[in-house]
Amino acid sequence: MAFGTVKKKREAVIILRILPEEKTSIAAEAGKAGLTVSEYIRRRALGRPVKSRMNEKVINELRRLGGLQKHLATKYQHKKDAIDEVLVEIKEAIQRLDRPEEEATQ
Repeated sequence: MAFGTVKKKREAVIILRILPEEKTSIAAEAGKAGLTVSEYIRRRALGRPVKSRMNEKVINELRRLGGLQKHLATKYQHKKDAIDEVLVEIKEAIQRLDRPEEEATQ
């Protein structure tokens, strides 16, 4: 065992009664974050951050598209208008990611 790494065994159990649709919603949110339901609930209850892995995937895809956009802009300068339109769409997608989820769905 490495120094400073003490793994505590989780032994305590909490029974929680919720509606079936709440369970579905919690499981979906945990899945988006790439966490088990237990870890998701633990983090939420203790005020720890829960980051969506879905946003990470989208951000990585936007980065990839931005790189491709840069390549196209250099290679096809005569098609500047079409290239600029795609760039605007990429920027708008990034701005939507910056908004809180509640605001983005309205």
